[in-house]
This record gives sequence, C-alpha cells and structure tokens, in this order.
Amino acid sequence: MSFLFRWIKRLFLLALIAVIGLMTPIIYTETACRGTPIADTYTPIVAEADRRPESRTLLTYPEWHIVHAYDDYAEVIRAGDPHDFGYLSSITGFWTSLCALSETAASHGGVPWETKQMVYTIGVSFSAELLLKAAYEETVGRVATLIRGKTHAPLDDLSATQAGDYATFLQQVPWYKWDFTADAAALDAAATTTPRDIERRLALGLEFRAKAAYARMIEAAVAGVGADALTMRVIVKDIAPDALAQMAGVQVIAQRP
Repeated sequence: MSFLFRWIKRLFLLALIAVIGLMTPIIYTETACRGTPIADTYTPIVAEADRRPESRTLLTYPEWHIVHAYDDYAEVIRAGDPHDFGYLSSITGFWTSLCALSETAASHGGVPWETKQMVYTIGVSFSAELLLKAAYEETVGRVATLIRGKTHAPLDDLSATQAGDYATFLQQVPWYKWDFTADAAALDAAATTTPRDIERRLALGLEFRAKAAYARMIEAAVAGVGADALTMRVIVKDIAPDALAQMAGVQVIAQRP
C-alpha cells in the first residue's frame, strides 16, 4: 500500500510541475507584457456591431503562428522525420509574439478577457502538444526511424499528407473542428506490417484519438468567444462600385460619401 501511495504522490507531483510549467507563460504575459492601457476612443464609421476591435486583430497573430508552425511541421516530415522539427522554437515563438502584441493591444483599448482566455487556451494546448511530441519523437520515434532506414514507410508519407491538410484547414477553421478520428482510421487502413508503420499507427493513432477527445472539451470551453466570421465588412475607396462588384467573393452592400 505504501508503494502505491508513493507512486500516486510522485505522479501528482509530476502533474503539478507540468501544470505550473504550462501556466508560467500566462503568468509572465499577464505581469510583464501589460503595456500602457489607453482607452479606445475611435468612433467607427459603421455600426459598432459590425466593427472588429483592433486589439482582437492584433491577437490573431499568435494564432497564425500556430497555423504556420503546423505548416512548417508538414514540410519538415514530408522530406525528413518528426525529430527534425524545431519544437521548442515553435513554442517560444508563440509566447514571445503574444507578449509583444499584448503590450501593443493595451494602447488600443486592451484585450477582452474572453479573447485572452481563447488565446491562452490554444497557447497552452499548443505548448503541451509540442512538448509531448518532442519527448516522444526525440526518443522512441528517433529509434524507430533508425530501424526503418532512410526510406520513408507508407505511414510516414500519409502522416505528412495529413499534417499538410490539417495546416490548410487551420487557415480558416479552429483546430478543434478537425476530424482527428478520421485520421486515426486512415492510419489503421493504410498501415503495413513493417516496424515503422506499426510504430506510427500506434503512436499517431493514440495522439489523434487523444486530440479528438480534447477537442470536444476545448470546443465547449471557447464556445462563448465564437470563431471569426469568414467574410468581412470593409469600406474601400478609389475604385468604381461596378468594378468592385465584379471581384470574386465581393458583394457591394452600400455606398458612402
């Protein structure tokens, strides 16, 4: 019984250290990246309901950092292997950009807590995912590639395609709406009996199924913020309304002085 209690205590301590480690960037951002608060006194031309706060636009940059990180990852594993990717630099890039833009956003009316909650949630999720992935790919994953040799196994190529499709998906849609379960099923269907395919099927299958469960939790957590609309209402000048209306995806809804 004492042996079991010691292991439970160790696991609890490990979990506590992990939580503190993941919360540290948030604490740092909230304390060291506050900037000088300046109220937003701008009077918009359009109705307030049709206006997107400037601070919200600034805080989309860290989100795009994640999108491009996944795109970079897809390119790396298309020609190389997962252990070649810069996991730590991708994590630090997210939090350093968030710090700088949080300071700037303060002078544009500040950032609503709902937006901060969303950005912090995806930042912690992104950091935890990449740290776990790095820990695996730099150890077990690297050994599996040594056993495989230089030539990619079928699931190496499939996982690169999946990563590329996922990165493209993220350009318009939140990550938690991706069908990770379908990715896991595709791995199961395409796997061969080679050691590398067996390893990829088990490792990535577990990752995708865990993400599918976590995605459902995140979708519920950020439901109050909502995703950005895929169309924008904008005011343009120096172009004829007829010429503007002929552009793909553009609908002219009004003219102003």
